[in-house]
Amino acid sequence: MASLSTDGSGRRLVYVVLSGKRVKISLGAVTKKDAISILAKIEHLVSKKLSKLAPDNEVANWIGSMDRDDRLFRRLVSLGLIEPRAVVEPAVQQEVHTIKSVVDKFVALKRPMLASRSIDKMEECLGVLLECLGGDRDILFLTDGDAIEFESWGMAKGFSEAHQRTHNRYAKQLFSHAVDKKLIDENPFRKLKSTSLAATTRHYVTPEDTHSLLEACPGIQWKLLVGLARYAGLRVPSEAFAITWSMVDWDKKALSIPSKKTRRYAESRVMPVLPELMDLLQVGWDEAPEGSTNILTLSYANIRRKLPKIILDAKLKPWEDMFQTLRRSCETHFVSLGHPAHAVSDWLGHSSQVSKDHYLMVTSDTFTRATEVKTEVKGRPTTARPKMGAEMDAVGSGNNRKRPEMGAEVGALPSEVVESLNEKTQVNPGNSLVVRAGIEPATHGFSVRCSTY
Repeated sequence: MASLSTDGSGRRLVYVVLSGKRVKISLGAVTKKDAISILAKIEHLVSKKLSKLAPDNEVANWIGSMDRDDRLFRRLVSLGLIEPRAVVEPAVQQEVHTIKSVVDKFVALKRPMLASRSIDKMEECLGVLLECLGGDRDILFLTDGDAIEFESWGMAKGFSEAHQRTHNRYAKQLFSHAVDKKLIDENPFRKLKSTSLAATTRHYVTPEDTHSLLEACPGIQWKLLVGLARYAGLRVPSEAFAITWSMVDWDKKALSIPSKKTRRYAESRVMPVLPELMDLLQVGWDEAPEGSTNILTLSYANIRRKLPKIILDAKLKPWEDMFQTLRRSCETHFVSLGHPAHAVSDWLGHSSQVSKDHYLMVTSDTFTRATEVKTEVKGRPTTARPKMGAEMDAVGSGNNRKRPEMGAEVGALPSEVVESLNEKTQVNPGNSLVVRAGIEPATHGFSVRCSTY
């Protein structure tokens, strides 16, 4: 079936008959012993090919040990004695996405979209994430348990719940981006609470306190800083120190504010200037050096350390979140003046929901007005009105109550009620009320004190 020979160069040759043709298989310069062993294996392959059976284990292992680029292997494949071996591409090493590499790419992505102070805050919070979990860990192997450990780790370091939620929010944004990039299938931090907590204690800086605070300011620059925070609700320092004189529209009494924090939504916003702030701006303009551009020329490096002393000089008790409190008080003040809440939110540069959760406060003045002002209702029964004249005498005779003077009673009413009452009545020198429609003297004992015809 097969034969072995040697050519003039000493190469071993095997001849076999396939499909009626005698073919040659070169074995190269091998020993006679090896040539005889290979000859036997080739004969076995020819036999199995004819019977359409698989080779036995010994021959199969011999074939498997051969390199696919070996000349004998390629020759046996070309003769159809063995199957060609599939090309095995070298395994492509999958890129490892570490926490640090993902953080760096995420911050670089956000940098053109956010203000520099927002980027600084993001880097600070994500730096805490790296400190806790380590930057070299592959994000593929992060679990929900790692997220819980991160939250517990922060609370153990003394973070408040509100502060920890800020860290949670940035971590969730980071891994949500990783999901969008299909680096991971699920956000391991998705279950952590990250919504901002509404302030539990809020201090309202009243107009009177604001006046005292301005009086205690050492100069016009500090007055302008406090005024921009309290009367315009500007963010300090990002917005207040970016305001220039060219942004003041003196005729329309408007202030154009560059929105650094929210610039991805709008480049700037416009808000009305309260008369109190307009007075400060006028003084600041008059005292500004020739050619100055920025309204505030203070260094904002130490303003948070100096403001508490000014508050104490104003005989006030220092409050937390000093400039943020002035901003909250501004919004509450605008709404108390009757301006629509949605308009005020737009002026201050945030949503109505943020105003509701973090800014608007119920002041003592608002509470007092609610107890004093009586709503007029059309068709109110006459028994609901204050009894007058003989009716008061009749009621008073049974319990010896002193009849109140009408002038004193009217004076005790809220101004809104007095104005409404004056539209229907006039007070004569004798302190008796006369309905404008009547001209006859009052008839004692009747609800209608005079004729209306």
